Amino acid sequence: MCQLPASLSDAGSSFAPSSKRHKLSRISNMKRTASTFGLAIALLFLAAGCGGAPTVKLYKVKGKLTLKGQPVGSATVTLHPKDRATAKYLAATGMTRDDGTFDLGTKISGDGVMAGDYVITVTKRSQQSAPAASPGGLTMGGPPGAAGPGAGGGGDEYMKRMINSGAKQDDASSSELPAIYAKPDTTDKFVTISESGPFEIPLDL
Repeated sequence: MCQLPASLSDAGSSFAPSSKRHKLSRISNMKRTASTFGLAIALLFLAAGCGGAPTVKLYKVKGKLTLKGQPVGSATVTLHPKDRATAKYLAATGMTRDDGTFDLGTKISGDGVMAGDYVITVTKRSQQSAPAASPGGLTMGGPPGAAGPGAGGGGDEYMKRMINSGAKQDDASSSELPAIYAKPDTTDKFVTISESGPFEIPLDL
């Protein structure tokens, strides 16, 4: 059987129609482009899934509530944004323990406070004789970080109820504490929270 020299055989391949070579080249380029595009989309979805919503910076803030020097337990301390119409930060709240100490939370009990200017309301009603239990079993006066409002997914709703409860106490006659502290519009207690503090708020009424 007669065989062409290798040099002639190789040379023959170079005589393939140019249009066919261009077509094969375009198909190869399209495949590479599609593969790169698919990888980029996958990375975007992965980044979105891992990153989620941007986190909000919270600063751990605690305090102690006293009335004429004596600790006040089972009272609701709420920090309301000073300019509620334009503020881009949220209210925070906490319930005092028997010794008057409290931890403030924005999303869940004791998770902290966003930076901003606040007015402080303090109320205590007779039905608040004991701290209200959260959906996760943690009282607002309990230690932060324990299983509580955030554990069962009900933390956000619980905190809203706590803050709304404080706001509904605008009827100063329902509070056992001086009426001036029941409303954001009448209280004379203010605080500005920043990255440098304060991280402890002494409240003496």
